[in-house]
Amino acid sequence: MDVTLESKLRMLASPLSPHDVTGQLTTFRSYVALIADPTPGIVEKKLKAAQELSENFESVVLSPQYSQFLGEALKVFLKILDDGEPQFIAEQNMQQLRKLLLEIIHRIPSNEHLKKHVQQILTLMFKLLKIENEEIVLVCLRIIIELHKQYRPQMNEEIKDFLQFVKTIYTTIPSHQDKIF
Repeated sequence: MDVTLESKLRMLASPLSPHDVTGQLTTFRSYVALIADPTPGIVEKKLKAAQELSENFESVVLSPQYSQFLGEALKVFLKILDDGEPQFIAEQNMQQLRKLLLEIIHRIPSNEHLKKHVQQILTLMFKLLKIENEEIVLVCLRIIIELHKQYRPQMNEEIKDFLQFVKTIYTTIPSHQDKIF
């Protein structure tokens, strides 16, 4: 494991005083930077960084700089999900990373900080519904439902596309029934 990542993991394991919140947020920002790093072959490190973010997510939300951090993190998460290739083997680190990033997005509290990112998130979720595996699609659906429940975004083209997608699934079920059952 990388020495700096290892030392940051140790730092998170110990309780932090309120004065250490800035240091903790710096650590979280370094995790986001690692997740954004395009260097090939570091997917396992990215996954560990995402796991640390996920495990300490409540600390991030309570930070006074949460709004700024949220914007930075969402930009990276959405880019990875949008640019990355769908994975179809659950054990692959990239599949686990993609799913974990979506689960983190799903756990973001529905408040004013998230409101300005809703349309961008929804657009990507509708795109992922069409190309991702079942496990990822289920998380995407939970995100879509939660964001629509909380923010009631205007009906737009994605909704029409989604309803057409659902209609297509239901109309093709009879032709796939023998393969499914």
